[in-house]
Amino acid sequence: MDLELTDEQRMVSEGVRTILERMAGPDRCRVLLEEGAYDTALEKVLWDQGYLGMFSDPDAGPLEAVLMVEQVAKALGTVATGALAVVAPALGIPELRGPVGLSRTPPRDDAPVRFATAPGFLVMPVEGEAFLCEIDGAQQLPTSWSYPAARVTIGSRRSLGPGSADRMMAWWRITIATEIVGNASACLDVLLGHIKERYQFGRSLATLQALQHRLAQLFVQIEGSRWLAYRAAWSGAPSVEAALAAAHSVAAGRRTVRECHQICGALGLTTEFDLHMWSMRIRALCGEAGGVFATQVDAGRSRWRPAGSLVAT
Repeated sequence: MDLELTDEQRMVSEGVRTILERMAGPDRCRVLLEEGAYDTALEKVLWDQGYLGMFSDPDAGPLEAVLMVEQVAKALGTVATGALAVVAPALGIPELRGPVGLSRTPPRDDAPVRFATAPGFLVMPVEGEAFLCEIDGAQQLPTSWSYPAARVTIGSRRSLGPGSADRMMAWWRITIATEIVGNASACLDVLLGHIKERYQFGRSLATLQALQHRLAQLFVQIEGSRWLAYRAAWSGAPSVEAALAAAHSVAAGRRTVRECHQICGALGLTTEFDLHMWSMRIRALCGEAGGVFATQVDAGRSRWRPAGSLVAT
């Protein structure tokens, strides 16, 4: 893999960013969250411009779809890009519109699912097969995640074929990794802006070498997660590479939240400061992935599991 984006791939990222500058961001995210709403307007534009259909486009592909997912996450877009643009086409599901939830296990009665709504769809693995399920009921929940979420009641479901659970889990892990990277990159940008403007002991915090070292280490960890996710998508989602990308990104996400809030201090805990919107999304994504330990176990099982066995447990 060439660790340099092509001109076409850079154009994809720049094109999506242009849309997101007009139709996403902290202010729009706050309005949607207050209403418990999903951003159907942004989704429609992404479909109309072809960005949500890049996975199967002969002139694009999975990596381009992942680049789009990252940009939407970084801009706080409230659209289920991972499910719509990556997981659904990877499973051969015909074009879906509207919010689609993803779950690594059948959801418990008390377990919230991101982007779940009724009527709507949920994709989940059960005993080696992935299923496309209709959501009959959804109890929208007030959360601090910066994502709409609900408890769901599942209706009819359709199998996506033997072995589809492994494929679903691999692409799901890549989207989780990519979304964490997008949110973590935004957190780092907010933190950099803060320390450049914040003065203490008569000097800018950005000039303190101890902070520079911590930020450099954080940047390296986020970049490592980004390229692991890119490689996994570019390679066609091998289970080992997808699991490693998820494990690395969850660890990077947790470190990002810890470092950013520690350095920003009490300011980072206020709702007026935008940092918490991305950091709470990271916490939601890490929880959805199962946390650091679970993702590392998944990576080990993906590497050493017997042929044909299911990764997800």
